[in-house]
Amino acid sequence: RPAPAGARHRALVRGLVGGAALGALVAAVAWTLGWASLLAVPAASVCGVGWGEAYYRGLGAGASGEGEVLHSRSGAFSRHHAIVPVGRVQSTAVDSSWFQRRRGLATVRIDLAGAQVGIIDRTGEDASRLATIALPG
Repeated sequence: RPAPAGARHRALVRGLVGGAALGALVAAVAWTLGWASLLAVPAASVCGVGWGEAYYRGLGAGASGEGEVLHSRSGAFSRHHAIVPVGRVQSTAVDSSWFQRRRGLATVRIDLAGAQVGIIDRTGEDASRLATIALPG
C-alpha cells in the first residue's frame, strides 16, 4: 500500500528545506562568480521538492494475506525493499516524532537478529496493525 497523504506533505517539506540549504551552500561558495550564483537557491529548492515527491512515491508497506511476511519499501531514486518473515521478528515498536505526530504518522521499528527494519510514515492505525502482525504474541 502506498504512503498516506500526510507523508507527502512531510516529504515535500523535507525536500524543500534540504534543497534550500544545499542551494544556499552552493551560492555561498560560488559568491565569487557574482550575483548570478544566487539563482542556485531557487534552483536547488525546486530540485529538492522533486526529490521529496520521488521519496513520497517510493514509500510503501504491506503484509501478505496470511500475515507471514512484511514488506517495506522506501527511497527516492533507488528503491530499498525489506521483506521480513514474521517468524524471525524479535521485537517491534511504534515510534512517532513531533513532526510525524502533527500529521498523524508513525514509524514501525522491527528488530531482527542482527538487523533492524523501519516502516516509515504510516498512519497510526496502520502502524499499530503492522506491529501487531509482526509480533502477534
